[in-house]
Amino acid sequence: MSKLLPGGVLPKLGLLGLMGLAVGLVLARGAGLELSPALRWGVFAVSLVIAVWLTLAYWRQIDEAAREAQKSAWFWGSGSGAILGFAAVTALAMRDPALGGWVAPDAPAAVLVQAGAIAVLASQLVGFFIAWAIWWWRMR
Repeated sequence: MSKLLPGGVLPKLGLLGLMGLAVGLVLARGAGLELSPALRWGVFAVSLVIAVWLTLAYWRQIDEAAREAQKSAWFWGSGSGAILGFAAVTALAMRDPALGGWVAPDAPAAVLVQAGAIAVLASQLVGFFIAWAIWWWRMR
């Protein structure tokens, strides 16, 4: 297999993605499910343990070059993405409390906080993937 994805890594990443999607749907009470707070916390806790286990299994399986790419991308890409995302959310919030139209003007404060957090996390992910791609491109 390629240097970027050693054998057995892709199924772990796929499982992690599918698990995240399923847990997100359950926690969002998808399909009209009414779950008790204790059950939602239980689903969250179990999924967190599985995610950490899969991440550690992935980390142990990749080579040193892939580890360095990950570390560099998290430091440079996610750090820069967090700064830029936070600056963008702050600028939007100063101009429009509803974050530039991302959420309804009469949205509760919790929705505004969640929208801001999602924007910063999305910026971190974009920054990570850009930095990761640049790292591998420079290593060619």
